[in-house]
Amino acid sequence: MPRSSHARTRFLTMPLLAVVAFLLIFAASAAADSTPIPEAPTFPVIADSLTLPFTLEGGGEIEVAVLEEGQTKAAAQWAVTSSLPLGPYEGKNIVVLARKAGVTDEGDWFESTYKVRESFPPGTEVEIPGNPSVGVVGSSPTYRGWATGWEDYEPGPNVEPQWAHPSEVEGGVGGTGYENNAGVCTLGDHGKITLTFGSPIIDQPGYDFAVFENGFRISGTTESDFLEFARVEVSSDGTHFVRFDSASIQEETVAAYGATEAKYIGGLAGTDLNGYGTPFDLESLRDKQAVREGLVDLDDVNYVRIVDVVGNGEDLDSFGHPTYGSGGFDLRGVGVFHQRDVGITTPEVTWKSPSAMSIATSVSPGTKGEQEVQIELAREADYADPQVVGGGTVGAEDAYKAFDAEVNGLFSNQTYAYRIVSTGPGGEETSTPWHSFVKSPAAIEGSSAIRLRTR
Repeated sequence: MPRSSHARTRFLTMPLLAVVAFLLIFAASAAADSTPIPEAPTFPVIADSLTLPFTLEGGGEIEVAVLEEGQTKAAAQWAVTSSLPLGPYEGKNIVVLARKAGVTDEGDWFESTYKVRESFPPGTEVEIPGNPSVGVVGSSPTYRGWATGWEDYEPGPNVEPQWAHPSEVEGGVGGTGYENNAGVCTLGDHGKITLTFGSPIIDQPGYDFAVFENGFRISGTTESDFLEFARVEVSSDGTHFVRFDSASIQEETVAAYGATEAKYIGGLAGTDLNGYGTPFDLESLRDKQAVREGLVDLDDVNYVRIVDVVGNGEDLDSFGHPTYGSGGFDLRGVGVFHQRDVGITTPEVTWKSPSAMSIATSVSPGTKGEQEVQIELAREADYADPQVVGGGTVGAEDAYKAFDAEVNGLFSNQTYAYRIVSTGPGGEETSTPWHSFVKSPAAIEGSSAIRLRTR
C-alpha cells in the first residue's frame, strides 16, 4: 500500500530533526570545550594609582603574572588573584599575563603591555619626563587618510541646530588654537556619530588613528584645559563594535567651562587641544571578546563611533570611577595613521600669482607596494587629455611622500580641473575625482572636499 503524504513527511522529518539535534549538541560541546580568557582594561600608558581588575566569563580562579623588561614567559611567576595594583611598577614598562587557573596554552592567555607612569599622557605641549604628550597636530604628514563619510548621527537633546553639522567631520583637520575651532559637529549629552573611511584602518605598531575635538587652554595656565570627552568604538561591519577602555583619576567635579588636566584622563577622545588629534592604538583591543571571536577584525576597521561622555560623573570608566569634565563633545574629524589601501591626502591649492597656483598632496602606499604618482590638470571639457604637472615615486616601505606641483599660465574665467592618480605595481589605480574650478585672480571658486575613489 502506498505511503500517505503524512507518512512520507514524518519519514523525512525524523532524520532532519536528528541532524538538527546533533548540530545543537555539537555546538554546545564546542562552547563548553572553549577556554575563557580573562579580561582587564588595557591602555598603552596607564596611571600607577590604578589597580587592574580581572574578570573571567563563567567565573573561576584567575592566575596573573607580570613580566618586566628582559623577562620571558618561561620566567613568569603566577599568582591566583583578580586584581593587580600598579603602584609597584611606576616608571616601568611591563607585560601583564592572565589566564584561567592551570591553562598552559598561551593562545588562551590575556597579554597586554603597559607603560606605567605617574599619570596618563599630559595635554598638548605639556612636558612630563618619561611621559610625553601624544597628541598629533592635524597638519602632520603622518596622517595617511581621513574620514570620508558619516552615518547614524544622533545628537543629544541639548544640541542647537547651528552646531548639528555632521558633514564637518569629513576630510582633514587644519588650524590650531582658535583657528577653525567652530568647524565641528556637536554631539551633545550622550550623542553619537559613526564615521566611515575610504580605506580600512589596520593595526600596526604604534597608534593607528586619532580623534579631534576643539578644546582650548584656560587663559593664564600652563596645563589646565577646557576639555570635553567621548568614548571611542570601532567596527568592521558596522554592526558589531568594540570599545576602548577609559579611566579617570580626576577626583573633583568640573564646573561648566571649568578646567581639567589631560593627564587625569585615559582612553577617551578629547584630551588634546584644538588642531591636535588624540591617538588610539588598535592593539589595545586585541584581547576583547568581540575581537577574539572574529566579530571585529582589527585589520579591517571601517567604522569609528564616537559617543559623548556627560561630564557630571554619571558615566563611569572601565574601573567604575565617575568621569568628570564638560559635556557636549565637539567632533572635528578622525585622521588615520595606518590604512590598508593607498592613501591620498586632500590636495591643498595655493595661489602664487594671478595666473599661477600650486597643488600639494601626500601619498601613502598602504600595503599596496610602490606607487607612481601623477598630479594631473585638464580643461573641464577635455578630461581625456590631461597634462601631468607633477608627481614622483613612493617606495613600498615609505610611510608617505609629499608632492607639490606649480602650475603657470592659467587664464581668467577659464574652467580647469585637477586630480591625483597613484598607480601600483600591477597597474591598479587609486585616484581622487576630478575637481573643477573657475580661474579667478585670487581664489578657486566652488571648491569642496575631495574624497578618494579606487577604480
